Amino acid sequence: MHSYKSLLVHIQYRKKSLH
Repeated sequence: MHSYKSLLVHIQYRKKSLH
């Protein structure tokens, strides 16, 4: 389950970096 949260954080982090 923690994997899901980690993935979400990674995606959000990448999204922020993209901006």
